[in-house]
Amino acid sequence: HALVFGAIQRFFPDFFPSPFTDRRQNLLALYESTEYSELTIDENWREKLIRILEAAGFFIVDNTKKFYVQLSDRDESKDKN
Repeated sequence: HALVFGAIQRFFPDFFPSPFTDRRQNLLALYESTEYSELTIDENWREKLIRILEAAGFFIVDNTKKFYVQLSDRDESKDKN
């Protein structure tokens, strides 16, 4: 295996991607710099209230859809029997 791999690497150096290319090293550096960065959201009370109301609206709509699907599935199973 090592002989074949060595021959491929020698005659076709770009056949297997190297982990040490500039592009991969740059991506690694970018990933490492953003991986542990802290995100701080600076918003006032009005923006917080809007965000909470939007989340509550999404929660209500999502659960209403799920409930409607359950009801329609149950009605379909009753119609089949």
